[in-house]
Amino acid sequence: DDSQSLSQTLSVSMEENSLSELEEQKKLLLAQLNDVSPLCSTPESRIGKIKSVDFGTPILPSASPYARLPSAEKFSVNICDVINFENLPDSTGKYKKMSGLIRKVRTKLSRINSEP
Repeated sequence: DDSQSLSQTLSVSMEENSLSELEEQKKLLLAQLNDVSPLCSTPESRIGKIKSVDFGTPILPSASPYARLPSAEKFSVNICDVINFENLPDSTGKYKKMSGLIRKVRTKLSRINSEP
């Protein structure tokens, strides 16, 4: 028991010593941090003035040598109107065919459902 109590006493005193040493180191470090030295101070910056403020989407200067677009008549030279489904063979009239087919299916289903 004596050896055990002695080792506990020694460990407690070592902890107290190490804690006190750590506290001293902490105080020294805090003092160094709080020390205002001209070597590590940040120089004051001068605040500049705003030259201009532009709101909205920025528009870059044009790189094109042309200042304006040509007239609308010149845009449509040698261009035909859009022909819908011109690249799909037999595609015109599909809506009418499909609606007719759906109508036939509905009438046949209603007849089947109405029969006893």
